[in-house]
Amino acid sequence: MLVTVTTLWVIASKKARKPPFKIRQHKKKINYSYLALNRLKEIGAMYGPGAQFTYLRSKKIDCYTFEEMILSALSLRGIRVKRNTSYSGDGGLDGQFWVGNLHFLIQAKCYSGYVKARDIREFSHVCRQKQCYGLFVHTGKTGLLSRNVVDAAVEIVSGGKMLSLLTGGNLTILIDNTMVALPGDGAVQIRTYQQNL
Repeated sequence: MLVTVTTLWVIASKKARKPPFKIRQHKKKINYSYLALNRLKEIGAMYGPGAQFTYLRSKKIDCYTFEEMILSALSLRGIRVKRNTSYSGDGGLDGQFWVGNLHFLIQAKCYSGYVKARDIREFSHVCRQKQCYGLFVHTGKTGLLSRNVVDAAVEIVSGGKMLSLLTGGNLTILIDNTMVALPGDGAVQIRTYQQNL
């Protein structure tokens, strides 16, 4: 009798200490994002950028994994990131990071077609409202309408620039007269310049 009660107590206490499902899933996506980043580099070395886009648009990479891949890639560069605690109800923000005293918000979209101008416009509004810079990172195509609605505080990161971000290559972001260079070696540079009109 005593053994049965002790066994039940041990089983119940283990279940009570187990993190909630959402937290376990979130950690699983974060861990998988690092594996996916390594796989993306391998695919690029073996088959080139076209195969990398196919991989990112495949069922192996869902939108939440893609969000985590962006944050993990920034983290691997030594950049301070803040991940969301959940994937839904995030107000259109998929993560945040800081370069020096510059605060960036991230919006990630998994597209195979053209990005929606409405999504960029809404994200630009959120960035201005929160007085932050923004990176709109997507796997699709950026049309002329989408390029025209982007705010000066938001940089669209797609194509080769997105692959550089995810694979640790050199990346330069130009936002509001500020250039942020994120070289692959982690030596971040920030320069402010004046535009000649």
